[in-house]
Amino acid sequence: MIARYSRPEMSKIWNPEARFKKMLEVELAVADAQARLGIIPRKAALEIKAKAKFSVTRINEIEQTTKHDVIAFVSNMAENVGENGKYIHFGMTSSDVLDTALSLQTSEGLEQILKEVSKLEKALLKKLKEHAATLCAGRTHGMHAEPTSFGYKLAGFYAELKRNQGRLERAKKQIEIAKLSGAVGTYSTQSEEVEHKVAKALGLLPETIATQVIPRDRQAEVFNSLALLASGLERLAVELRHLQRTELSEVIEAFSPGQ
Repeated sequence: MIARYSRPEMSKIWNPEARFKKMLEVELAVADAQARLGIIPRKAALEIKAKAKFSVTRINEIEQTTKHDVIAFVSNMAENVGENGKYIHFGMTSSDVLDTALSLQTSEGLEQILKEVSKLEKALLKKLKEHAATLCAGRTHGMHAEPTSFGYKLAGFYAELKRNQGRLERAKKQIEIAKLSGAVGTYSTQSEEVEHKVAKALGLLPETIATQVIPRDRQAEVFNSLALLASGLERLAVELRHLQRTELSEVIEAFSPGQ
């Protein structure tokens, strides 16, 4: 009934290569926006887009000297671009690219989780309809109480899952934020216009008020939503395991042919 989750898909989103790809995506969007606004030469933006490549190995080498991952990342791209590499990261502070890239990664990760939640939702809905009239013992504190139906029991888990699905969707919107307002959030080295253009290009919204970073209550909402989802899944798993006990045998694990 429960879909198997694909760990490789999630690891592709959170490995070092993927992290730097998102950072590159942000840097390219910034260069393009700045060129459109006449802040940097259009030729420079085109050259950055064509040549700004990176190597995780090379970034790690440079970081041994710089002791700073973003400087190492930008330096690696710049050495591939050449003269116009000086326009990469123009007017930005490290957290501008780090936090905006993190927003993209988190959104993508939540999208994967929501797909799996949707599969479980459909599976639960199917089963609760099938067993709407399947009688089973109701229990309080594990002891027999009034009779209920297996479908009604599953409906409670289904309702909780729907609430958790809604929380995740809201958290996903809250984290889809771009921030390019500089070291203390005052736009002293970057205009709000650049931030708005970059946010739109990346499918994000500009942060309302920031410091050096995107306010962390946004990430906290994501983790809180994930914790509530995990709690609901654990409650369902424990109930199914309980009902499979030999002395109960109300449910049984599914087996495929040849398993």
